Amino acid sequence: MKILVLKNDWLLPKHPMLKDHLHLFQFGWGNGYALIPRGHKLYGKDYDQIPVQAHGGLTFSRFLSGKAIKKFGLSKRHLGKWMVGFDTCHFMDTPESCPKEYVIQEARDLAQQLENLNK
Repeated sequence: MKILVLKNDWLLPKHPMLKDHLHLFQFGWGNGYALIPRGHKLYGKDYDQIPVQAHGGLTFSRFLSGKAIKKFGLSKRHLGKWMVGFDTCHFMDTPESCPKEYVIQEARDLAQQLENLNK
């Protein structure tokens, strides 16, 4: 099962007046996702219907359309898959407590849980 991680740099405020206050906007390194193929028993299920453990719980589910694969930098072979994921934008999440390596490992754990649930 394919995983994907995405850095949270898009969450930073863009307003010029806030540039000196970026330290107030704390969150972890990024988000983690797993791509569920057609035929998997959890394909198409909303994130709150999937019984897995992930950092802060699942917070995302989406069908991968052409627009979505472009946004996430995926190829056409990923069209039609179901994507679920989590974020590191919860209270007390910081780049130190949730670095990139942590997000990757959480995404791998998520994918393994999803594979196990399909057995």
